[in-house]
Amino acid sequence: MIENLSERYLRQYGLVYQDKLANLNILIKGDNEVLPFLLLNLAFCGAGSLQGGVYLDDVPDTVQDYHLQNPILFNPADKGKPFLKALRRIFRKEPYDERDAQSIYFKYNLHPLAPDFDVQKWPDDGFKHIIPDVVIYLPTTKSPVKKICDTAHVSLVGQVTPAGFYVGNEIINIENIETFEPNILTQSLASLCGSILCQEVIRLTNCIREYFILDQSMEILCRIKSETLRDWKKTPEAPLPFEARFRLGEELINTRIVSYNKDDDEVLVSLVLPKNSLTTRLITDSIEIVEEPLRKTGGLRDPLFFSFVEGEKLDTNTHSVIINEEVKIPTRLDSLKALVLGVGGIGTWLCALLAISPIKNLQLALIDHDARVEEHNLNRQILYTIHDIGKSKAEAASDSLKRLNSQVDIHPYQFEFQQIILKYLEKNATEEYQLISKDLLREKSDIEDKLNAMLAKDFIEAQVVLSCPDNFFTRLIINAACFLMKKVMINAGIGEGFFGSVDYYEPQDNDACLIQRYGKNTMMKVERQQCGGSLPIPSIVTTNSFVASVQSILALLKASGIKPKVNLINYDGKNFRFNAIKFPKIEGENIESVTNKLLSELD
Repeated sequence: MIENLSERYLRQYGLVYQDKLANLNILIKGDNEVLPFLLLNLAFCGAGSLQGGVYLDDVPDTVQDYHLQNPILFNPADKGKPFLKALRRIFRKEPYDERDAQSIYFKYNLHPLAPDFDVQKWPDDGFKHIIPDVVIYLPTTKSPVKKICDTAHVSLVGQVTPAGFYVGNEIINIENIETFEPNILTQSLASLCGSILCQEVIRLTNCIREYFILDQSMEILCRIKSETLRDWKKTPEAPLPFEARFRLGEELINTRIVSYNKDDDEVLVSLVLPKNSLTTRLITDSIEIVEEPLRKTGGLRDPLFFSFVEGEKLDTNTHSVIINEEVKIPTRLDSLKALVLGVGGIGTWLCALLAISPIKNLQLALIDHDARVEEHNLNRQILYTIHDIGKSKAEAASDSLKRLNSQVDIHPYQFEFQQIILKYLEKNATEEYQLISKDLLREKSDIEDKLNAMLAKDFIEAQVVLSCPDNFFTRLIINAACFLMKKVMINAGIGEGFFGSVDYYEPQDNDACLIQRYGKNTMMKVERQQCGGSLPIPSIVTTNSFVASVQSILALLKASGIKPKVNLINYDGKNFRFNAIKFPKIEGENIESVTNKLLSELD
């Protein structure tokens, strides 16, 4: 168990019954590409971490070559080592042996991903002692897994195809393909499938709170007596002659006095604690909303199969995925230059997936204004561990990505993508821009000018712009910048709890406008989703990893010259709703007029 469980899972408090989730018994049978990502999602949300457990069956005893394709969990030195020990080493920082414990890498470079998470081997007579709440099947084309007759409440299957994924109750066959060779999409598809499977574990075991508090405050009434109050009451307009503060442990909160009643030498003071403070949350989280018992379900209502390109379809009668010969996904990319705006819940998963995909030359420019990683980030932000708390997010993400793939060229910016960057990009259209850039990059230049010039250069060179900031207005500025430079923008965001969406904008198709999809009033909002401080917005790993996986898939398709068949994907994990559409262009105000307005405001 980690030292402070409440802090680690703070972001998902109110969304799930954490104790119930931590007491689940989950059996995973099989070892396909989805397994590492399913384990990561289960670990980050705390599934099976208390009285329950996560058990593996039909997996090899030792780490195989194909496991090394996922460097998030394995590295080349793990090959041939006991499989379960390799998992415990990365999740819990448990050494293989004494020699491993004394190694420099283990001591100083290996940090536990989820110290309270454990994975165990399913015993041969397991069903005599343990009744799993969930059984998940992960079959491969080389090692099919047979479904068992069990008493589990939930039964799930997860598989990936060359360009799609499947989540359902029945194991499917993949036709027209003898062996499934990994391609550039495989890791991201497996991550997408793993996030949905984990979310379905949460949903189908009734661990989701049907009602959760989005907003809260707390008021305390104090009756205070003092002889000095008799003189004070003689001056009706005078403020209180004292201040009242609230202390809980080491936390000192300056409260706001909203009203008081005068009566001789006494006063009744009403103190309101700051809205959504940690103290308020800790107390209000003790309030239990009694809900009507939910009906147990044996699985999904309908299977979900989706392919990001034309040419793959599911035949529900034969439980087979039929793949046309035209579906050709490359096994490797020569290069990709991407600009990633925001390395929080979405951005960390996105960058990790790109870093472990088969790309020969990968360049990532990372922009995030957050000055520090906080402990409550650790329930979903895959690049950070407890050792990164207090570090700049951009720098900490850069260090973690280098450990995943030392060949990645990373340009980190602890910087906010602001309206002024549009001026730097606009200058690119003029002949003197190169001279301006050279002047700005000299040491004597103002540091902010220098950063803007460097960022503009990375923006201009990027093949794709990946947007995942914490407010709508920054997304609008990103969209305006992409419009100016004719860049593909892939925008990802999450709503309260379990809702996420990804938008794909291709300027060549005149479909590069957030304004038309979400309205000008929405996009002009400057309020940030609170990702730090006393009480961040509710968030869980499954939604973040889902949208990041979709974002990664669309970026890789773009870099491969393959156009995705949809440009808008919405996901509601609470109700298992997946909606992928081709959003039409709408006439009316668009990003061009808004971009001109943003530029004019800078003059």
